[in-house]
Amino acid sequence: DVPADLPRARAWFQQAAQAGIAEARYRLAIMQSQGDGGEVDRDAALFGMESLAAEGYVPAYLPTAVLYAHLPPQPDTGALGADHLAKVYLWASAARARLRDPALLDATAQLLANVLAVMPSAWQPGLDRQVADHLAKFAAPGTALNPNRAPNASPGV
Repeated sequence: DVPADLPRARAWFQQAAQAGIAEARYRLAIMQSQGDGGEVDRDAALFGMESLAAEGYVPAYLPTAVLYAHLPPQPDTGALGADHLAKVYLWASAARARLRDPALLDATAQLLANVLAVMPSAWQPGLDRQVADHLAKFAAPGTALNPNRAPNASPGV
């Protein structure tokens, strides 16, 4: 049995992430968000995860939404800021369209229900267009945008 060396693993993921390897960038962001192998660095985790999501890396969609959902609330309202609330909706909606794992879809549905309970309904059409544009940008060439053809993904959150 080989003992886990999380600091060393984090260092290796950091090197591979700097080389642009998506899986390493993803794993590093997970480690940063959880404090595995070093200090918790939510800002770096969110930046790394959202960068991957913006590049169409499906496993990063739900973790990006979750990271935004867990940001500190606005001190004056006690709620997420408008920008963060919109980001939760955007990335959770993208996750809903691409994920196939039932447990992850349930988590996504619950997250979206929580957002929709507080998000102004007037935002939804514009945000839905942004999601559709993003998904279309990363649809397989020559295929219609069809969420049933998307690969399985497991974001590990």
